[in-house]
Amino acid sequence: MTRSFLWIAEAEVAELLDMRAAIAALEAGLDLEARGEAQNMTKTHILWGKGNTLHAIGAIFPAAGVVGTKTWAHTEGGATPLLVLFDAHDGSIKAIIEAFVLGQLRTAGISGLATRFMAAADADDMALIGTGKQALAQLAAVAAARRLRRVRVFSPTAERRLAFVANAKSELGLPIEEASSVAAAVRGASIITLVTRARAP
Repeated sequence: MTRSFLWIAEAEVAELLDMRAAIAALEAGLDLEARGEAQNMTKTHILWGKGNTLHAIGAIFPAAGVVGTKTWAHTEGGATPLLVLFDAHDGSIKAIIEAFVLGQLRTAGISGLATRFMAAADADDMALIGTGKQALAQLAAVAAARRLRRVRVFSPTAERRLAFVANAKSELGLPIEEASSVAAAVRGASIITLVTRARAP
C-alpha cells in the first residue's frame, strides 16, 4: 500500500507560521512536557573532517499521535535542516518539513516566551547584544512579547551594526538605534538579550 505524506518547503513554513504562533506552540509543548505528555530526545551529534557535524534532535507527543526528529549536516557550505514527523501509532511518515525558518522561529521563540514570563509587564526598553544570523529573529520574538519603546543594539563591528539597525527598522518597524558599547546598550534597559558566541566579556 502506497502512503503519501506532506512536503512543506521553507517558503510555506514562513507563510504558515509567524513568531506569535511559534511562541504559542512552544508554550503548549512545554506545558505537555511538564504534565508528562511529551518528551524531548537528548540532542546528539557526530563530527567529521574540519569541524563538520551531523545533528539529531527530536520529541514525542504520543497523545497527539505524532513524534518527530530534526536532523541536519553542518558543513563549511552551510546546512539544510529537515524535520521528519511520524505517526506515533504506525510509524508512517506524516510530513517532511524544510526546517531552517522553523529552527529560527523555535530558537528565538523560546526567548519570547521567557520574556513573557520573566520581564516586567511594562518592560519596553531593550538591549540587543550581537547582530548575527539569529539576532533579527530574537528581536522579533521579544517584540512579540512586549511593546518595545526603544531598542539599542551593539556588536563589535560598526558596519554590521548599522546594517542590522537599517534592516531591523525596515523588517520590524521598531524604534531601534545603534549603541557604541555594551555599557551604552544596556544602561537602563529592562530587557537584555545576548545573541553572541563571544567567549570574553
